[in-house]
Amino acid sequence: MNDYSDVLYLTAAMVIYSLLTINTARSFLNTSETVIRSDVEYRTIIRAQDEIEQVKLISREDEDLLNPNHANYMFNSYPKTDVESFGYNDEYSDSYIINGSSEYIDEGDPLVKRYRVVITVTNESVDPSTEVDLIFIKSFER
Repeated sequence: MNDYSDVLYLTAAMVIYSLLTINTARSFLNTSETVIRSDVEYRTIIRAQDEIEQVKLISREDEDLLNPNHANYMFNSYPKTDVESFGYNDEYSDSYIINGSSEYIDEGDPLVKRYRVVITVTNESVDPSTEVDLIFIKSFER
């Protein structure tokens, strides 16, 4: 080194390199947080869709399951909490709060009876929590 200017150049290069390294690490961290959040949202939507699938399987003979005034109302035990484990050795788990309700839609149609079903699933494993609302119209022939 001939003078102190080389030391200043080296110091400036080291500062620029460290800033680039920090920004790259921050970018990787933000990307992983986004991937984790989208995975949680995806699993929450799947949970809500599973509940809708159960409603789709209700036959005309069991339509009282959707009537809120009937003793066999399927959403009497709601809200319920489900815990799902996942990962290579089930080392991770998510807790879902599932709420459901249905209401009769009176359209005056003499041939069709319809119920509006609302399923709400909340997953609080990330901050802010993830909540999904799915609405399904179930129709029965009278």
